[in-house]
Amino acid sequence: MGAENTATVCEGSIEKKVDRRLPIGPAWKRKFCVLDGEALRFYGGSSSKREGRCHRTLPLCHIKKVVKIHEEGSTNTRYFNVETEQGETMMFRCKERIGWVAQIQIQLIHYKNRQDIIRYKQLNNSILATEGAMQRLRSSSLNHDVTSNHVIEGRSRGCRRVELPNHRNSGTGIGITVIPLSDGKIVVNRVLDGGPAMRLGGINPRDQIVAANGLRVTSVEMLSEVVRDSPESVTLLIKPRICKSPSPVPDDPKALLHKDMENKPEYINTDDRTSLEKGFLRRSSRERSSPRHFKFF
Repeated sequence: MGAENTATVCEGSIEKKVDRRLPIGPAWKRKFCVLDGEALRFYGGSSSKREGRCHRTLPLCHIKKVVKIHEEGSTNTRYFNVETEQGETMMFRCKERIGWVAQIQIQLIHYKNRQDIIRYKQLNNSILATEGAMQRLRSSSLNHDVTSNHVIEGRSRGCRRVELPNHRNSGTGIGITVIPLSDGKIVVNRVLDGGPAMRLGGINPRDQIVAANGLRVTSVEMLSEVVRDSPESVTLLIKPRICKSPSPVPDDPKALLHKDMENKPEYINTDDRTSLEKGFLRRSSRERSSPRHFKFF
């Protein structure tokens, strides 16, 4: 970056101590120095500065610190050192009434402040971008959840709404038990005698429960939670009974019995089906007490 692109803070002639291995020639060499908001620039003279021929540019980011050494009162000469981040130490002296040490320190502070502001803006922008991405992800996830969980009645053709009072204190709940099918659908297993579902009607065994209180029913546990969180009533979206189930009801003894009999060899007596049905009925009664069936209280 040239000096013409940055406002000049101060400029003047200074002398730089020359580091020589052999003590030949003068120990100090005159330079024309220009300080701006970006760097400390050295020219061979004022004419070189006008021509734009910079001998060396020392960026402010490379300056570690500026230290005043001493001042000669008799000659009014000020000595100071400039230390760089690369470990270089340069000694200067000047006789002009320019506070080079103070001016360089002030520009260093301004430069560091600008860098802090830039870093803060970059960090803030990255945080905002991250938050924006998270918000968009959250919104898309929320929209997906709303689309997948909330049921639009216009699209639920062939379904009917049934509002059942939730008699939790009486022990009957909404008066039904449910069971999941192999394809993930939740259907009514039994309608309890004397319960709200039987008194109001509209619900029969094998009816599919599509939604509860506007939420799509995806599992027995989810339906149980909705009913538990509804102290007064539960609104169900019911699809009429399914004639052909993906799989038979686990506690249907006759279906299990006939399927088992089809695989029996001929020499096994299959006439005594009464005892076999009793055995299946006993096993079915045990299965009804399993967690797959829920009675809502």
